Amino acid sequence: MALELEILIPEKKLVSEQVDSVVLETLSGEIGVLPGHCSLLSGLTSGVLRYEKDGKEELVAVHYGYVQIYEDKVTVLAKLAETRLEINIDRAKKAYEETKAKLVNQDTDDTHTKLLEVKLQRSITRQKTLRKYG
Repeated sequence: MALELEILIPEKKLVSEQVDSVVLETLSGEIGVLPGHCSLLSGLTSGVLRYEKDGKEELVAVHYGYVQIYEDKVTVLAKLAETRLEINIDRAKKAYEETKAKLVNQDTDDTHTKLLEVKLQRSITRQKTLRKYG
């Protein structure tokens, strides 16, 4: 028995696979999904989604969104998600350093701070996604 995994972003269906398991980062913490999992609807934070198929693990950077688990189907809806092949590690490292410097040197504008924190988290998630393959 397998799970059907779909990761959807506005531009395309990023992943559509039959998989053995899925691990993802919800707003309440990390969860693992196996066939027969109870139904669930949850928000996702910026994090690494891992899935296993035929003994091989794949990683996808998911930057906020929602997950629905229903009848052995895991559907992820995200504004932005990237496979490891789509991530440029040099750009992610540069974005991390530049954003971190802006956070240290900025005024106390809460809206701008939150936007910078989200950008920083995206760069961290991209680097975590590639760490396994580096």
